[in-house]
Amino acid sequence: MKATIDRFEGNFAVIELENRETQKIPKSLLPPCAKEGDVLDIVDGFFHMDTCETDKRKEEIEKLMQEVWEE
Repeated sequence: MKATIDRFEGNFAVIELENRETQKIPKSLLPPCAKEGDVLDIVDGFFHMDTCETDKRKEEIEKLMQEVWEE
C-alpha cells in the first residue's frame, strides 16, 4: 500500500492513503529524512520511502503548474 505525507502536526505525521483516507501516525515510525509530499510504501507495518514515485509525482505537479501559468 502507498501513502503520501500530507503534513506534520507536532509529533505526528498525517498521511493520505490510496483510498484518500487520512491517518495520523507517530513521526518516529517514518524514515528520518521524510518530508511533506513524500510517497511511502507500507509493508508489514513499516514505512519505506518510495523516491521514484515521489519524483514522478513532483514532475507531474510541476508540469501542471507550468501549464496553468502559461495560459
